[in-house]
Amino acid sequence: MADIELLREFIARCGMSYTNVAKELNLTYVGFNNKMQGRRVFTLKEALKLKKILNLTQSEWNAVFDEVE
Repeated sequence: MADIELLREFIARCGMSYTNVAKELNLTYVGFNNKMQGRRVFTLKEALKLKKILNLTQSEWNAVFDEVE
């Protein structure tokens, strides 16, 4: 499960909206929001893409995504 609060901080740090992040992940806003609400989990592919989109370091990425599917 992802550390959603920490992920929110990293999204805010980048100045991106949920809509923009969802588009970058090829998700609908609703689909992305479900993941941010903990109703769904991020896949490994999505987590790796978020690392690139948000320019996360490896340690930041590890802190957010302790385990993904």
